[in-house]
Amino acid sequence: SGKNNSLMEPIDGTCDILPTLAPDGNTLAFVRNDRNWQSDIFLLDLETGDSRCLILGLSKVEGICWDSKGESLIFSSRQNGSYALRRVNTSDGAVAWIPLTGELMFFPTVARRANLLAFQHSRLEKNIWQITLGGGPSKNLSNKALISSSHIDYEAVFSPDGEQIAFTSDRSGEQEIWVSRADGGNPTQLTHFNGPEVASASWSPDGTQLILSAGPDGFSSLYEVTIADRRLRRLTDGPFHDVMPTWSADGQWIYFDSNRDDHWRIWRVSA
Repeated sequence: SGKNNSLMEPIDGTCDILPTLAPDGNTLAFVRNDRNWQSDIFLLDLETGDSRCLILGLSKVEGICWDSKGESLIFSSRQNGSYALRRVNTSDGAVAWIPLTGELMFFPTVARRANLLAFQHSRLEKNIWQITLGGGPSKNLSNKALISSSHIDYEAVFSPDGEQIAFTSDRSGEQEIWVSRADGGNPTQLTHFNGPEVASASWSPDGTQLILSAGPDGFSSLYEVTIADRRLRRLTDGPFHDVMPTWSADGQWIYFDSNRDDHWRIWRVSA
């Protein structure tokens, strides 16, 4: 008939994605993401309309499918800095890792009439490069990365005196803030959130501190870290997101994006 019917009532702050139907057509599996992209896997009985949570608190599910018998789900989710494939039994919720070699495996799919599993295996490396200013467009392009690893390094920002670079990297296995010399040497990890998304470091005008955003409790808040002793101090807190911070030129204020009044606006907090 072409009519669309909603199977689940929406819950504030969440979104339901990746619906996949069981082989017998009676059960729908789907992923529910919260505001910080933490994921839960649900099963919905299409005959009764009852739903139940199969797994809580996964980190960003990237693909889900049923096995050919409809007895388990195979899914990709982030764990220890990489995306691996795991299997969960739909009757008892037991989870087992699928022993495959690789760090970025996404979107599994199982053949219904053959014992075959297909999936996407990605290789991704992002480095920080430096270009010398003042010459022609091709003369000053470097052929070597300034800061590099086999993982992702990005969001580089020079300290006010030009002697250090703060950057975001997941080279430790999780996304954290690092700092190095201006030539890329002596990279040092400043934060140890161990899982939540960390990003957007900004230097204080005197170069002694960094402001950043991190979401250890599901909402991104602002934090300040002292370079000398790596002391961390939380500046904002609440059931909303504070992101993309930057210091005022006089060091008295910190400006940032926030949806604390249900709209994305620019706010400021005293430093």
